[in-house]
Amino acid sequence: LSPIHTAYWEYIEKVKEFVHTRGKSIVEEGSEANAVTRIYKMYGAVPVEVCTGLLPGQQYHDHSDMVKEIHTYLNNVKSTNAWDEDEVVKVVKSLLKHYLSVTPTEVVVDRKKYSPKEYLTNYLKLNVDDYVDVLSYMQQPYWQQVEYEVPDNWWHNKDYYNVPLDDFMNVLKNAIKNGYTLAIGGDVSEAGYDSWTKCAVVPTFDIPSEYIDENSRQFRFTNETTTDDHGIHLVGYEELAGKTWFLIKDSGAGSRNTGDKGYYFYHEDYVKLKIM
Repeated sequence: LSPIHTAYWEYIEKVKEFVHTRGKSIVEEGSEANAVTRIYKMYGAVPVEVCTGLLPGQQYHDHSDMVKEIHTYLNNVKSTNAWDEDEVVKVVKSLLKHYLSVTPTEVVVDRKKYSPKEYLTNYLKLNVDDYVDVLSYMQQPYWQQVEYEVPDNWWHNKDYYNVPLDDFMNVLKNAIKNGYTLAIGGDVSEAGYDSWTKCAVVPTFDIPSEYIDENSRQFRFTNETTTDDHGIHLVGYEELAGKTWFLIKDSGAGSRNTGDKGYYFYHEDYVKLKIM
């Protein structure tokens, strides 16, 4: 499926919120995993081959120039109080078209035409309401659906079931051991995170394993030594010496440095402390 189709419409929704809040909502690269299902519900999905987002001769995605231009335009909108949503969306669409091309309004599969929404529901038969969001932190009540309070949750979504840390870890282990994969997000800029050994661990100079609990996890999130860096895909596991190592599929460039390109193993202590 095309990630750029989703990203395109995510930018449009971000820009609309920027106008609605008179410039108080962020328009940056990145988002949360449940932005995908949200955009699917609103705009459908398309196959990647009909919407790559790569211009002729372009091999890799680099949206830095595009984002700079969007920022320049939106800063001008804010400084001049030009809060015409239709006009703002029209201009941003022209910028997205320049850097990403356009998203299709219909796709043809097996000689049959589908709109993006029809392709999602009638061809892929994906029910986006089947996906569940789970979180574990102490700054919101447990056993309630709460907001994940990070910048990438720019639309202030409150679908996250907040559970104690042991339950959070049990959710991950039970899901992966029963054949499901999980979109996970958290901190990937740590001393124990090494792209050349393909592993992420918690170093002993940080905190010993037996002291990793809800308090140590929350402490790092509150003082921002744990940040919401990156979204990744938990696809497998291995049990070694009584501990679980999670197999992670990662789109980041570091995951391609060596070995099985695109993959890491995260020690369960790392997930417990640093993945939110």
